[in-house]
Parts: sequence; C-alpha cells; structure tokens
Amino acid sequence: MAEMIRTDRRNNQAALAVFVLAAVLMAGILGGLVGARLATGTAAQAAAVAPAAATVDWVKYGSSWQRQYEQQHPTTSDPMVQYGIDWQRQYEQQHPQN
Repeated sequence: MAEMIRTDRRNNQAALAVFVLAAVLMAGILGGLVGARLATGTAAQAAAVAPAAATVDWVKYGSSWQRQYEQQHPTTSDPMVQYGIDWQRQYEQQHPQN
C-alpha cells in the first residue's frame, strides 16, 4: 500500500513538472510575440518621428544654449578660462562644422 502511494506521488509530481514546463514555454512564446509586436510598433513610430528630428540644427541649438548658460551662470574672470574660451572660438572659426 505504501509503495502505491509513493508511485502515485511520483506520477503526480512528474505530471505537475511537465505541466509547469509547458506553461513556462507557452508564456515565453507569447511574451516573445507580444514583445516583437510592441518593438515593431515602437520602431515604426520612431521612424515616423525621425525626419522631423533630422531638421534640427544642432550647432545653432548648442550655441544658443551655451550663450544662455553663460548669461545665467557667469564665471569669474580667470585668465585660463578666458584663454580656453578664446581658443575654442578661434578653432570653431577656423574649422566650421557646416
């Protein structure tokens, strides 16, 4: 009798293990499908937005941001800092980006 109970437990445990494994595999497959579907939709939205972002002039944006930052946060008149600013402006004049 005790041997029959042990056998039934092993059979039930094996069936439960197979069921859990099948459920995990199905969840993985469904998750992959849903994830691929969401990624495709997000990529399409990003592609639709990309042409608008490509028209931004980043050099103008950066220059205006730097001017605004320098106005809001004035620095001390350190000669090395001024030398660096002058050097950068001269370099940008000699080597224009666009």
